[in-house]
Amino acid sequence: MSDVGTTLYDLIGGDAGIHALAERFYRQMDDDPAFERIRHLHPADLAHSKEKLYLFLSGWMGGPPLYVEKYGHPMLRRRHMPFPIGSIERDQWMQCMTRALQDSPLAPDLRERLVAAFFNTADFMRNREEPGVPDPGFGMMAGRPVRSPTQENPMIAAFNQAPAAARILALGGLIPFWALALAPRFGINPPQLQQALIGYAAVILSFVGALHWGLAAARDNTSAPLPAWRSYGWSVVPALVAWVALLLPYHDALMLLSLSFIAAMVVDQRWLAGRGLPVWFVPLRTLISVLVIIALYLAQLSA
Repeated sequence: MSDVGTTLYDLIGGDAGIHALAERFYRQMDDDPAFERIRHLHPADLAHSKEKLYLFLSGWMGGPPLYVEKYGHPMLRRRHMPFPIGSIERDQWMQCMTRALQDSPLAPDLRERLVAAFFNTADFMRNREEPGVPDPGFGMMAGRPVRSPTQENPMIAAFNQAPAAARILALGGLIPFWALALAPRFGINPPQLQQALIGYAAVILSFVGALHWGLAAARDNTSAPLPAWRSYGWSVVPALVAWVALLLPYHDALMLLSLSFIAAMVVDQRWLAGRGLPVWFVPLRTLISVLVIIALYLAQLSA
């Protein structure tokens, strides 16, 4: 994706490209008896399944969040729990998708990255173990195996998929949290460090909320705008809470900020999924938020 603002949705051909991908995917599944295990998990008439895949892929690839608008949050793992999914079903699903992607207009290197992203999602859907069945993983793009993280935490998988700049800046932003939280354990605990931790946490919390303002503004002129009052309203709440935290005693401020980061994490998980953001974005935000919350908890123990 060389052009700023270009998404997978654009590169694959927009709405028509997503439609064609869903059609090719289910044609592979329906025509090849080698995929009978995964085919038997679907209804005889695949029309509804095709529509759901099309709606989901639209938002997942950065286009209109059609699935969210019609069905709400995807909740992929929860929705797939009624179906027995093991490594065989996962691999058959992946073979169907990889074949379907071969006729897409995506560049080979981008297609390979997309296959890896699909694998992480498909692997996370597994809900049963198969004793005696090997789990060789899955690899077929350019003869190179795609990493097979058995039951890998999706937050870690998302971190591995994120661009290097996002990973470096995200980890760098954690340094002040952990350095200031752990300093008292090494006998370094002047009041200035406490003020620095509260101030830095307040700034980052405000930044977390501001993202929702930017997303709401960006979506205002699209066919799928975010609910205005919900998104704009929430975007200022973290900043107001951060301001209150600056006025509180150290221990109370840490408690308030910790609870606020937890609330912001939950909001991000519920409101940002399927909103045209990169597939790694929400899981990466969750991972960073968890590490921030742990650091603030350690600071409370040292207070």
